[in-house]
Amino acid sequence: MQWIPRDLNSAADDISKFTDYDDYMINDTVFNALDDLWGPHTCDRFACFYNAKFQYFNSRFYQPGLSGVNAFSQDWSYHNNWLCPLCI
Repeated sequence: MQWIPRDLNSAADDISKFTDYDDYMINDTVFNALDDLWGPHTCDRFACFYNAKFQYFNSRFYQPGLSGVNAFSQDWSYHNNWLCPLCI
């Protein structure tokens, strides 16, 4: 690890201050009905650590418990994927 002054590392500093004010989450009753209909789902592709519906989830940035950053760069073939794209 190496400390880098903020003015020399502006990209990381900007990301650390990012707040997503448009972060949506589906109502649990609606989710359960859709999961019963098309599930069981195994991976939440557009989530964050506080609204992920499953242990496996992808998010826009690194977060605790993350399975992979950027859902579009992941292999979707081994999961029944839950997609709520308003969460990105």
